[in-house]
Amino acid sequence: MCKKGFTLIELLVVIAIIALLMGILMPALNKARTFAYRLACSSNLRGLGTAMELYAAEHQDSYPRSGGPGSFWSSDVTISNWDNPVESTAFATGGGAEATITSCWYLLIRTGGVTVDQFLCKSDQSVEEFKFIAEMPMMVQKMEQAWDFGSANRPGFVPANYVSYAYQIPFDVTNPHAGLPGELPYISYLITANTGSKYPVAADRSPFLDELAQGKPLADIPNSMNHGTDWTDDGKFTGIGQNVLFKGGNVGWHETPQIGMGRDNIYTYGKAAGYTTGGDPVGTPPAGQGDISAAPQGDTDGLLVLDENWE
Repeated sequence: MCKKGFTLIELLVVIAIIALLMGILMPALNKARTFAYRLACSSNLRGLGTAMELYAAEHQDSYPRSGGPGSFWSSDVTISNWDNPVESTAFATGGGAEATITSCWYLLIRTGGVTVDQFLCKSDQSVEEFKFIAEMPMMVQKMEQAWDFGSANRPGFVPANYVSYAYQIPFDVTNPHAGLPGELPYISYLITANTGSKYPVAADRSPFLDELAQGKPLADIPNSMNHGTDWTDDGKFTGIGQNVLFKGGNVGWHETPQIGMGRDNIYTYGKAAGYTTGGDPVGTPPAGQGDISAAPQGDTDGLLVLDENWE
């Protein structure tokens, strides 16, 4: 007795049903994955926040700042000798200790309890896990002995390529116009133990120094690029939002960067009262490494940055 098989019409109906179900389920699955990645990213930032508080408790209430007193933000996305076990040699330059934001983050790895993968947002397609590899000759044998995520002096090993998260600028920025009428000695604000609990400390990567945003008008990219990009109704290219860590340890998802204590853009700096020079009062994106005016202007002006992630 012959067994009856599927007819062509029946097969086409089955294929059509499967295609319909896939069309219905895929957006839901993608949405669930996106939400899961956001939660994982939020967990990373919460863990980094806890590690920063522990670090501050052991360092006279000072938050991670590499290079020691007087260090400043590097102008070339790298430190002098990232793998030299001696700190003074690792950060030595002719005019002071030149440090990076990533080397500040790396202090949490050096003190233990934080791993390299905690600096990676699963949605961030522009980063990878930092590893010691044969192409990267090193003076140290353990990650806890290094000072940064590699060195930009070797092609392909730009430190910011291994970090997804922006950080409050921890360096003192001297006002170059100090001494002139109306000018104050400093234009930077540093996080302390007394900083308010709603002050932004870290977040998904700043869009203004991001390779994905290169060549785009700065006004068109207010959000971080970490969790995907989209086009707004008025035709602007932007990220869809960012997770933000606050001083109190809370982490929240925000679809706008206007969430500082003064409802300012956490990726731009403002102009402090009493200054005749400095950032735009509305907020100007940091121009890049070593920008003397790219600094938080007070306890209501959040400014979260990361080093450039391209060479």
